[in-house]
Amino acid sequence: CFLKRDNGSWTGALDELQEITEEAWRSKIYNKPGRPTVDRGHVHAKYSPALQQIRQPCTVNDLAGADLRATARGWATWKAGGLDGWSAQQFKELPEEHFDWLAQMLNAIEQEGDCEWPQTCVDGNMVMIPKASGAQDPLGQRPITLMSLAYRAWSTTRARQCAEWMRSWAPSFLTGGVPGRGPEDTWAPLAVRAEIARLEGSGLAGLSVDLYKYFDLVDPLMAVGFLEDLGLDERVSRGLRKMYAHHRRF
Repeated sequence: CFLKRDNGSWTGALDELQEITEEAWRSKIYNKPGRPTVDRGHVHAKYSPALQQIRQPCTVNDLAGADLRATARGWATWKAGGLDGWSAQQFKELPEEHFDWLAQMLNAIEQEGDCEWPQTCVDGNMVMIPKASGAQDPLGQRPITLMSLAYRAWSTTRARQCAEWMRSWAPSFLTGGVPGRGPEDTWAPLAVRAEIARLEGSGLAGLSVDLYKYFDLVDPLMAVGFLEDLGLDERVSRGLRKMYAHHRRF
């Protein structure tokens, strides 16, 4: 990976790559001059009533070691690990009692009280993936945060257990991030319409809108609040809030 310095020269040194990338994202995205500050209270007051109208109850039980083990068993052996140093293969081969111990810790974190995530579980390794082949602009990279495998085992398991709840309120046209739905649910009907228009000689128009750096600018705690409005079990939202309270990216 190579990035261009301000003077036009190129560098592949890791420390410079990190410095160039952080400075570009900090000055041009996160702290861009003129960007308004999000008023969480105002946004919540505006959208919360509408979300609560489609609210559906979501209830999850205590995590069991078998739940976490099933999640890990489904991982590919080449799945990238996090800053905790564990590989997916090592995690998958842990004895059953280790998953039981992990479940006990995660259940305690989900409860009210002072039990927090261990820092190593909520530290993330941020890697930059080029959005297009050969992209060498810092803003042409897609930031991906690799969390610890322990956290991913928790989040993946809880997401699977909440899948039916998500489908209960998500509108049919929402096909991204909803279990059981995918991009084919969007492009397949569009492809059929295009083919019908071609055969009939009729017209077909469309509009594509891309919000610049949308997911990179989402307020995580505000998003969690919206999920709570929609009925997410407090155990899951509490685990998320505790994670974001101590989350660091490197």
